[in-house]
Amino acid sequence: MGMCYWVCVGIGFEQSNILPLMDGDKLKELLNEVTEDEWHDDWENDYGFNALPNDKKVEAVMKFIDGSDFNEKLPELLQHKDDKGVLSCVNDNDGQYFLLYSPRYPWDESGGFTSQDEVVKYFYALLRPFCRNDVAEEELLAVIDVDIFAHGCG
Repeated sequence: MGMCYWVCVGIGFEQSNILPLMDGDKLKELLNEVTEDEWHDDWENDYGFNALPNDKKVEAVMKFIDGSDFNEKLPELLQHKDDKGVLSCVNDNDGQYFLLYSPRYPWDESGGFTSQDEVVKYFYALLRPFCRNDVAEEELLAVIDVDIFAHGCG
């Protein structure tokens, strides 16, 4: 039996850090936009999604994502909004899920970024539309980590 190791390196965020800042209704709209699976009225009525507080709405969206055939985590859902096609979803096989801009050689660069600040601004612009309205700019910037280094094995 072999063992496989990989690294999660780059600029980005880990799912559990961003979840508290997310708006459940906005995530639900993104889920509807990205997947073929629509949230059916009977599901919403059965579970009372619209009556839930925001944190429970986010939790409900995450449970729907985890339990569906789509089977994607939040970073993979948000990756669909990556207009430049430069972000990667990775996990450490131990419950942490990341959306990353990985280090690149200059000749591999396809995003047109010339600095770390530009990458952080790109993440900010990607995440802001799905955050609660009361999330301050500093709070969102604080969860964008410029030095992610984790590893996985399986």
